[in-house]
Amino acid sequence: MSDPALLRRAAALCCAAPVLSAAALGWLADDAFISLRVVENTVAGLGLRWNADERVQVFSHPLWLLALLPLRLLLGGGPAAALALSVLCTAASGALIWRSLGPRGAPLALALALCKATADHASGGLENPLLGLLLLGFGLELTGAARAPALGFWLGATLLTRPDQLGLLLPGFGWALARAGRGRSAALALAVGPIMAWMAWSTLYFGSPLPNPSLAKLGAGVPADRLALQGLAYLKSLLVGDPGAAALLFGGIGAGLGAAGPRRALAAGALLQIGVVVAEGGDFMAGRFWTSTITLGALLLALDRRRAAQIGLLLVIMLCVAHPRGPLRGGPRLDHRALDPAGVADERGFWAQTTGWWPRIADGRPWPRPATGAERRVLRMHNVGLDAYLEGPTAHVIDQFALTEPLLARLPCGCGDAFRPGHLERAVPAGWEERLRGAPGPQLDPELAALAAELELLHRAPLLAPGRGAAVLRVLAADLGLNPRGRRP
Repeated sequence: MSDPALLRRAAALCCAAPVLSAAALGWLADDAFISLRVVENTVAGLGLRWNADERVQVFSHPLWLLALLPLRLLLGGGPAAALALSVLCTAASGALIWRSLGPRGAPLALALALCKATADHASGGLENPLLGLLLLGFGLELTGAARAPALGFWLGATLLTRPDQLGLLLPGFGWALARAGRGRSAALALAVGPIMAWMAWSTLYFGSPLPNPSLAKLGAGVPADRLALQGLAYLKSLLVGDPGAAALLFGGIGAGLGAAGPRRALAAGALLQIGVVVAEGGDFMAGRFWTSTITLGALLLALDRRRAAQIGLLLVIMLCVAHPRGPLRGGPRLDHRALDPAGVADERGFWAQTTGWWPRIADGRPWPRPATGAERRVLRMHNVGLDAYLEGPTAHVIDQFALTEPLLARLPCGCGDAFRPGHLERAVPAGWEERLRGAPGPQLDPELAALAAELELLHRAPLLAPGRGAAVLRVLAADLGLNPRGRRP
């Protein structure tokens, strides 16, 4: 006869599996160092800036970045702060699963810990672990007490972490609001208040409510049908390269659609989010943009009491265990960037060799630190993560993929149909680098010079400089397509 206390302790250990996985696989993606450069400049007293001489929002995850700041002050280094925050978020996820589901949550926690996509991005220095925690909170609340204000809190925190997750949670939030007897006003305020406050602050400080990476990716002039084809290729990379993750995603959606009420609403949101990722063209990091839907898919499977769903979840866990590069199969083994035909890469397999904490502990390498004391210089770069971070605050880096460069983000890329997602290169206009250096050189094209002048008013002038408010409105109208002025044909 089984011992109930022993089984309960085993289930509790399973709920700790996500944090153990995050700790064992700890690494930092190259893109994480974009945010860490902002963190370092902020701690140095320069403000929320990537280049020290201009205010540009180069990140799309405000809550994650703000959470990094106190840990950076406490731990003395940005990489350590990012890894610590990842571990804290995954630990909180396991605790939330145990508190809400008890021993029934063990298969859910195991699935998230052993699935390659969610395990790879449970660290990495990006916002995925915080996003996973918030989505679990929303899903467990929706399928439990479904208190409207609590759901508003989880939704508001999610949007402050990644605004593009609105479609994922909107059907569930709408379902709950429609049935709420009271608390609707509080729920709506908690849901939209944080992101609206951030956008207001962003407009004042950065000169735009829109993150620069969003402008760079969605305003590059790539036709919508070409982006959708790339997005479908990104979905295919999940199906082929990580079948366990795909089974969690689509098995959970199937289970949710076969249920009723809140679980069906969560499944509808997952389908909507798949459409959003496909329409945006996906990403270059294998699994990264799917972790949110995979998390909800795993939750929906775990909540389904039908025997077939429970057996299916156990089979999916076994499939994840069998993955040749899954969490239980050792460390990274890639000696170079291995891209699939769609340009999608196993980023952890490559970068963990450089930024993983276990390889660093093994050979005694210190964490990367930005340079100090150099004179101001202007540099062109393609990979603006770790390389730009190491250059320190005195380097003004021109990002040719435009993720951090406000002028280039508003120019079309010249890549045509041949592009890697997230890598939409722009040609640096003649005279732009010289202008940044303050050196003599060719004059900018007049139309481009007018745009540059407005952007300098947004990003370099004092916050309350005369004419800055009108320039903000003009540039925003152009960015939203309401006015052709400000975006070069």
